[in-house]
Amino acid sequence: MPPLYILIGERHDDTANSISLIDSLLKSCEAKGLKAVFYPEDQSLARNEEVSLLGNRAITVFDPIYVPIAGVPSDEGKFTGATGAFSEVMKKITDPTAEGFIGINPAFLPSIEKKLKEIQDEGFAIDDSKNFGKYISEVDHNMLLSSTIANRMVGELKKHQKDEDVVIVLTGFNHTENMTTRLGLSESEMAVISNCENEFSINGYLKEVDVQKFELDAETKLPIIPQSIEEKLTELRKEKESESFVAKLGLEKSGDKPRPFVRRI
Repeated sequence: MPPLYILIGERHDDTANSISLIDSLLKSCEAKGLKAVFYPEDQSLARNEEVSLLGNRAITVFDPIYVPIAGVPSDEGKFTGATGAFSEVMKKITDPTAEGFIGINPAFLPSIEKKLKEIQDEGFAIDDSKNFGKYISEVDHNMLLSSTIANRMVGELKKHQKDEDVVIVLTGFNHTENMTTRLGLSESEMAVISNCENEFSINGYLKEVDVQKFELDAETKLPIIPQSIEEKLTELRKEKESESFVAKLGLEKSGDKPRPFVRRI
């Protein structure tokens, strides 16, 4: 039985409700006898004590902000030392036949191309490597990095993942679709909650998925776990109990000694 992935596709400039929501999700899983784990997206979040304690993880290596873009080194988010043209970088993220292809969410391209055209219309040459950092900022390096971020996060998830029933991941708004693609998740294997759910629809992200929004309790003002997700967790509990019952029944009939249960991932 594969785990259920709950992806928190938030905007990181509005994180007020995320910690409470994740805490509620972990407690709901525990109450249902489900083993759950939480993965924050990057080290800046992991260094937040509240976030770290939620998942009982002192550190993660999800640290996408300062990684190079298409081979261009980064110094705390400032991309310096560019030796190639910006058009070469664009080729690496848009052309599958290009050497060093890293991919990009196709939904990002209209916005990137629009911003690049605006730069060119102002008379700037985007292939001038001396101004590479400026162009990265203009385009939104989060979008350019999204595939790299998703690859790193998926690799880290697979490295640490064991036998969890529920995997909660703080994916961030721009990286949620790339994460689901790289994990190969079907709609039934995941749930997405976002504090900017309308933008998923506007930008064409995850078209087949019903992205849930952060609902707040009228009295406590704390986020509520969406009913559809509670239902998924309840169904998962029933499936787990059924698997355990069938396994136990089979052992009793065969007279075999119990063997360690190996979870299918």
